[in-house]
Amino acid sequence: MKKDIKLAEKKIKIPEKLEEHVGSVHMKTFFIGIGAAFVLIAGIAGIAKLTSSDTEAAVEDQPTEVIVGPQESLPGNYHAVFLTNGQVYFGRVTSRDSFEVVLENIYYLQSDKQMIAQGLDNQKELKLIKLGNELHGPEDMMYINRDQVLFIEPLKEDSKVVKAIKDYAIK
Repeated sequence: MKKDIKLAEKKIKIPEKLEEHVGSVHMKTFFIGIGAAFVLIAGIAGIAKLTSSDTEAAVEDQPTEVIVGPQESLPGNYHAVFLTNGQVYFGRVTSRDSFEVVLENIYYLQSDKQMIAQGLDNQKELKLIKLGNELHGPEDMMYINRDQVLFIEPLKEDSKVVKAIKDYAIK
């Protein structure tokens, strides 16, 4: 039995067996495509698993920044503690953990307001102020939220700040 296909007003006769063969080729191609897609997905999942295992292992091998429990003070006698709001405090870091940094014997820099008003702000006109004489009368100890600390630097014994602190202590 033959079927007629009409193309551009011409009739072409296609044998029935050829039509069955064409259909089976499409089915084979379909199943091969499905199989290839499955293998590809399984391969990607396997690579992702290996990569995540390698990453987890690498993370476990690296030291972490998380500090659990209080620690002794940092090396050096005096430190500069830089905060996220731009303020810098100087003093002794007496303890730190994953939640807070404790600073004692605290000083901070203050500019001369007259110099700022005149637009003559100069680094030479900065004053080192001892914490505790402010209107609200704070203790000479500060508990700083760890999230607000950018970094902490140990100060050299011959730095200008440390010399000023020692001079203040002598007075």
